[in-house]
Amino acid sequence: MKGDTVQVIGNHPERGKQGIVKEVFKAKDRVIVEGVNMYSKRIPANEALGTSAHSVDKEKTIHYSKVNLVDPETKKPTRFRWKFLEDGTKVRMSTKSG
Repeated sequence: MKGDTVQVIGNHPERGKQGIVKEVFKAKDRVIVEGVNMYSKRIPANEALGTSAHSVDKEKTIHYSKVNLVDPETKKPTRFRWKFLEDGTKVRMSTKSG
């Protein structure tokens, strides 16, 4: 979900990095994580606006299977499960710390 802290796992060059989810693309099963999977995008010069050419660092998408939620207590990646509270609300629960 947007705003969650996640860690990159599995066979990925940026394995171990943590960041906050900026955007979720459900149709493509991909997420953008802040500060992870960066690339440099070149912006061309525009004479009409008077700007020069420069580069901007941006985040690329990463498949959701390559990230795990970070447990707020242990600060380590964990799986989660859904649980219903007594009042009927549905919440996510860490499998490691509960």
